[in-house]
Amino acid sequence: MTPGVPVSPLSVRIEVTTRCNARCVCCVRPTPGQHMEWETFERALEFVGPGVRVDLYGRGEPTLHPRLPEMVACAAQRGGRPHISTNGMRLDEDLLARLREAGLCHVTFSLYASEPALHERLQPGVDSERVWSHYAHCISTGLSPVAVCVLMTPNLPDLPDLIRRVHSCGGRRVILQQVAFVPGGEIEALAPTDPANVETARRWIAEARAEADRLGVHIERNYAPILQ
Repeated sequence: MTPGVPVSPLSVRIEVTTRCNARCVCCVRPTPGQHMEWETFERALEFVGPGVRVDLYGRGEPTLHPRLPEMVACAAQRGGRPHISTNGMRLDEDLLARLREAGLCHVTFSLYASEPALHERLQPGVDSERVWSHYAHCISTGLSPVAVCVLMTPNLPDLPDLIRRVHSCGGRRVILQQVAFVPGGEIEALAPTDPANVETARRWIAEARAEADRLGVHIERNYAPILQ
């Protein structure tokens, strides 16, 4: 590294809001949350340059921010590659079109189950069929969204079906995500890495990976090696 020469980051995360319209059982998001002020956003943009991936999300739902299309446009104008991660509830055709016009490059959908009742149990506040419809529409536009499934004991048996539903929508990438469950918390028993759950988790993950291989869906592993 040359002294005095600034190093451009490969990626920048700007948490544009901590508000959310869902209450995921695995989430530790603070409530009630707030939107990022525009002045703060403009200061954060100083880290964005050509080719930098710009993640416009954190623990909140970015599509709730009323100026999200402007934020995407500002990041794109600086040469950045804007990306949002969403529960999908508000990402309808109109908003997606405005975000794409502004320069949105990547979308990640949180999809915790293929079966509606289970999906809505793990992500209270979402309408499962609406979310899956928005996911399928996003694919139809050529944006190639990534599906992220947080691994919890209730949705482990659903994983092969989730892979099949992703494939039926035209999806080709799934991230199996492990999150840190607070020790001693009410949801600790949901953790797939809890000793009582490891063998079951391994079995269903293996079945999901086999189904993904059969269908040509790429699975990215973001969970502890113990689950392999």
